[in-house]
Amino acid sequence: EVVSNTANAHVDPTTAVVTPTAAGALRVRARLDSLASADVFLTVVDTPVQVTAFTDVNVRGATAATVSTIANDVDDTSHVVQFGVDFDDGTCVLRQQFFSDFSAAFRAELVMFTSAAPDVLSVDANGIVRAVANAPEPIVISVQSRH
Repeated sequence: EVVSNTANAHVDPTTAVVTPTAAGALRVRARLDSLASADVFLTVVDTPVQVTAFTDVNVRGATAATVSTIANDVDDTSHVVQFGVDFDDGTCVLRQQFFSDFSAAFRAELVMFTSAAPDVLSVDANGIVRAVANAPEPIVISVQSRH
């Protein structure tokens, strides 16, 4: 169970994910039976930030920047564009954190992906890369901020 000051947050009873609902101070504590974590205090702000850089960009599942897979295999989700993000307020989110602590839905709202040759190598809104055809030359996949 996750306990927070619910005036500024919603706690999903199924997943225990705490979602801020307003700017201000937020206290979060995890509790299991008689055990409880220390309080974690967060300050939630509603000041917009801009992406200034993508860091440590790579394609998970690729070898030496080469995607090897069966063409048009819609069930293959092993190749995913991953990256860290720097924001203009000085916040830096490392790739490992961005892809473990943030949902695919959140990332899809933040960025968009494009392929220079979608008829050869496609990339969807979640950064999943799929081979459509063979190509002897490199295909550039881009990550861009939506904001």
